[in-house]
Amino acid sequence: MALSFKTPTEVRNQVLSTSVTNSSPSRSLKEMLDRCQSGLSTEAEYFGLYGHTTSDREQYEEIIRPTLELVREIEQAIDRRMLELIESGHWIAFGRRGPDTAAEVIPKRYWPFLEMDIERATAKGQGMEFRGLLFLELARIPTDDPVLGLIETANKLPSSQMGAPTPITGAPGRPTSMHLVEAEFQRRAGAGLLNGSLRTESDHLAKWLANNHLSMPQTTSKTIQNRIRAKYKNARN
Repeated sequence: MALSFKTPTEVRNQVLSTSVTNSSPSRSLKEMLDRCQSGLSTEAEYFGLYGHTTSDREQYEEIIRPTLELVREIEQAIDRRMLELIESGHWIAFGRRGPDTAAEVIPKRYWPFLEMDIERATAKGQGMEFRGLLFLELARIPTDDPVLGLIETANKLPSSQMGAPTPITGAPGRPTSMHLVEAEFQRRAGAGLLNGSLRTESDHLAKWLANNHLSMPQTTSKTIQNRIRAKYKNARN
């Protein structure tokens, strides 16, 4: 079973959709945010039609000010909740320290010292910097997936012993580079660059891995074919 990595933006959207207000547990923050944004759009439309004077603009800004403040409070609450879930280990973060390093598990104890840029998918602080952030929801990782062992190891080691990054794995058995292959496949699919057959696409990905990640465990074209078969078919349809 392939691991389902999410970008920081996707994690934030999921947190938004599942978070509720303190005053009304049956009302989601997403619903409240949508209503605020809808109201702001309506007011902006009215102002565009009828706001011709300085007084009109002042009145418009006065009307929307409470809603803008509420939107800011909601967004800050979502960011805090997202960070809480990362620090607690509900979401497991992975990132790269440099262009020639593999993605590694970011220990949850690091997060109180890191500042995340959700749009750029980076986190930095205390002399550390991680790029290309991706996340796994711990509860959704198969119990027999080796990545669980890597997560446990990363979260046990003290900072002084966190030397070379621990490669993550996207396939059962010994650690592999399949997560890198799948990420490159998704990038190529999104850019419309897939080859015309599963075999030629798998050949390309095997060569890409060898050329770009020589220090990582290599895999064969046939193994890649078996792994991406369903995704390739969906992408070509």
